[in-house]
Amino acid sequence: PGRGGVAYLVDSRGALVTHPRAEWLRERRSTMRQSVVQRGLAGRTTVSGRYQSLSMREVVGAFAPVPVLRGGVVVEQSTQEAFDAIGQLSTAALLWTLVALALAGSGAVVLARAFTAPIRDLSEAARAIGRGDYDHRLDVRSRDELGDLAETFNRMSAEVHAKQNEVTAWNRELASRVDDRTRELREARDQIVRSEKLAATAEL
Repeated sequence: PGRGGVAYLVDSRGALVTHPRAEWLRERRSTMRQSVVQRGLAGRTTVSGRYQSLSMREVVGAFAPVPVLRGGVVVEQSTQEAFDAIGQLSTAALLWTLVALALAGSGAVVLARAFTAPIRDLSEAARAIGRGDYDHRLDVRSRDELGDLAETFNRMSAEVHAKQNEVTAWNRELASRVDDRTRELREARDQIVRSEKLAATAEL
C-alpha cells in the first residue's frame, strides 16, 4: 500500500505470522499494542484507525479477520502518505481488503479441502468396517495428527480383522465338536435301542 506501506498477517495472539522484516518475524513480535489488532481480534471484525506501528511511526491501518488463522491481515500506511493521497485511499483500501479477503477465502478453501478429505476417507473407512469389510485400509498421506490417526485406524482394523478370524475359527471348531458329540450321542442311543430290542426278542 503506497511507497512505504506494509501488509502482514498476525495469529490469534497478535504475533507476527508474515512480515517483510525478517528479524521481527523471527522474534514473533507481538502487535497487540496496536489498537486495530486489539479491536479486530477481540471482535473478529474489520476495523481501521490511526496508531503507532511496530517501528513507532504514526500510521493509518486496517485489520481484516482471517478465520483460517484465527488471526487477521493488517495493512498499514504512514499517515503522511495516506493523507497526501486521501483521494486514492478509499480505492486502495477497498482493493487491499478485497485482496485480503480473496487470499483468506482461497486459503480457507485449500485448508478446508486438506482437512476434510482425510476426515471423509476416515468416515468411509469406518462405514466399510461397519459393513464387515475388515480389509479396508486408509492411505497415510502425511506425518501429522491426521496421518497418525490413519495409521491408528489401520492398526485397529487389522486387529479387529484378526479377532474376527479368531472368533470365526473358534466357532468352526466349536461347531465341529458339537457335531462330533451329537453323532456320538446318536450312536450311543441307537446302540441302546438295538440292545433293548435284542433283549426283548430274547425274552420272547
